[in-house]
Amino acid sequence: MLWTMLKDRFPKIEQREPIAPVNESLDGPTLRTLSIEFGPQGILPTPRLWFLKDDGTELLQIQNDRILHNWRQTSGECNYPRYKSLREQFCREFAEIDRFLRSENLDAIVPNQSELTYINLIEVPDVENAHRVLSEITSFFNPQNSPTFGGPPESAKLEWKYLMPMNASRHLGRLHISFRPVFLHNNNKTAYVLDLTARGAPKSADLDGVTDFLDLAHEWIVNGFDSITTPRMHRIWGKK
Repeated sequence: MLWTMLKDRFPKIEQREPIAPVNESLDGPTLRTLSIEFGPQGILPTPRLWFLKDDGTELLQIQNDRILHNWRQTSGECNYPRYKSLREQFCREFAEIDRFLRSENLDAIVPNQSELTYINLIEVPDVENAHRVLSEITSFFNPQNSPTFGGPPESAKLEWKYLMPMNASRHLGRLHISFRPVFLHNNNKTAYVLDLTARGAPKSADLDGVTDFLDLAHEWIVNGFDSITTPRMHRIWGKK
């Protein structure tokens, strides 16, 4: 029944494994956890549904504890639709899903986490192996601090996080930043993926609270991207 409301924009539907819950705890250290679920024999976990556009560039993901709207670059000719456009689409979808739940006498949506992620594929022109020149991409990595016995590292991974303050005594969430080396599947060339994720609790448990956090997250991610990437890469991208 829900797909009846969505299929004009998302004519394709797929079923995927559910995503494990992620909560940004600000009360103590963030720890990686391993969870194992047990249930009655023959009872499968609630699935995650993908509602996709024909070209696969946008999809709406729904499972019992989250709603996600994604944009993906499926070819080199795809134009990024910009944050404001995707934000408007997400708000529309949130409202539609909430109305559907209410019409079926189900619980309304009560948001407890908001999340915005940018995933950037970064190639370095005129370099044979981008994995060995991470310092060309980010000034946060300095190969001169590496051990001298083996020369520059073959590749490197970086990961760090920042608290997002609301005031002097309280924080709203965290900005997570990571670099990881990858090989491009179409030509096996080397590149890095820069992942920036801002996650935290909305100020209020409604759509306004969610969008207020997303707007702040967008500001942090854009400023974070500019700060951690080098002037050389900015010139290559034509960034002013």
